[in-house]
Amino acid sequence: MGLDGLEGPFGSRSGRETTQVLRVGSRVGMLLPAHATAGGKALLAELPADRFRALYPRDLPNAPGAATTERVMLQRKLAAVRRLGYATNFGESGRGIAAVGACVRDSQGESVAALAVALPSTRCPRSRVRELAMEVCAVAKRASKAL
Repeated sequence: MGLDGLEGPFGSRSGRETTQVLRVGSRVGMLLPAHATAGGKALLAELPADRFRALYPRDLPNAPGAATTERVMLQRKLAAVRRLGYATNFGESGRGIAAVGACVRDSQGESVAALAVALPSTRCPRSRVRELAMEVCAVAKRASKAL
């Protein structure tokens, strides 16, 4: 599995769809809760604690499929994202969708965007997540260098 060629024009929103019959359509331009998406969680994990608390002063807004609405639980998940270097989403942003996301960084190492790949969960058993995450992180790293 490779993600080469999936990078869009850096600095703009873009998405690519596979030609497979069973696929996840592009969500470019859709507004989804950050805590329910892989890319959103990757970015949230980068926030300083005070900015996170300012965004979520109480528990999280309810999002269909979101794994949690408890701020403390999300904070634990974001600590894992920081350790791993990538975030996941299993049915949180849409039923039957799995995704892996990683941050794109500027020359100072600050996160400025997130890159995510989404696919039908039937094509992404949890045993393949690490493999997919390595690919996503590699593409995010190349995107970061290109900035």
